Amino acid sequence: MRKVALAVALLAALGFAATRLGGRDGAPSIANLATPALTKKPLRVLFLGNSFIYVNNLPEMIRHLAEAGDDTLRFEAAQECPGGQTFEGHWQSGAAERVLKQGHWDWVVLQEQSQRPSFTRHQLEDEMYPFARKLHQSIKAVGARPLFFLSWARRNGDRDNVPNDSFAAMQERLRTGYETIARELKDPVAPIGLAWKTVREAGGPELFGEDGVHPNVAGSYLAACVLYAMFYGHSPSGNGYTAGLDIATARGLQDVAMRSVRDTLLIGTSTAR
Repeated sequence: MRKVALAVALLAALGFAATRLGGRDGAPSIANLATPALTKKPLRVLFLGNSFIYVNNLPEMIRHLAEAGDDTLRFEAAQECPGGQTFEGHWQSGAAERVLKQGHWDWVVLQEQSQRPSFTRHQLEDEMYPFARKLHQSIKAVGARPLFFLSWARRNGDRDNVPNDSFAAMQERLRTGYETIARELKDPVAPIGLAWKTVREAGGPELFGEDGVHPNVAGSYLAACVLYAMFYGHSPSGNGYTAGLDIATARGLQDVAMRSVRDTLLIGTSTAR
């Protein structure tokens, strides 16, 4: 209880809205996300993505969160994340298939190139969704669980493709792009971009690096907290690992991550088994 009170106080100091960590009565809880009846150690996760994963070493942050949280299953991860890689590139190169067969994975995280999921439905049906379906099938075939990495928008939106675009508009398109295919495949979604949106709307800490596309340490830490909650099925709030951030910032990001996962569960986008 003291940890929760401290987190609420620090959230108020950061300007974040304080919320309860539990779900509403009768609603799915964060615990429902944990892989059921896991008996093997460690928890093994494969990341199929690009620079959004390897900048600031996102998987290593999750490992530190698991260690600080005294989780029974230690975290081990592998990456297949060439810069700018797409689902199409992962599939066509054969690299994804090879690495899927090399390990006994519990989860496989799928992160598309940063702009592509925000394109039109027609483009998605040509360029993204066919390869998402193929990757999903390959992941299920090796007994792992797919998880879509709903990424953040660019600081000023995708103005290369959409004149006068904005962060908020691009984020909504990304959300639609990822959630549409996730619902079809009945796969869960990690609401990382939605957590970023919450922090930005609340006037929280800067999450972007200098290029306005890639994350700084705080941005990667927020993503790590969301994924930690998804993998382990409990809240990162109060976790002692802060990635070098000051305690108030880390606590605020932890709670926003938890709230984003909980709200995603309540609207039904991440409850598929």
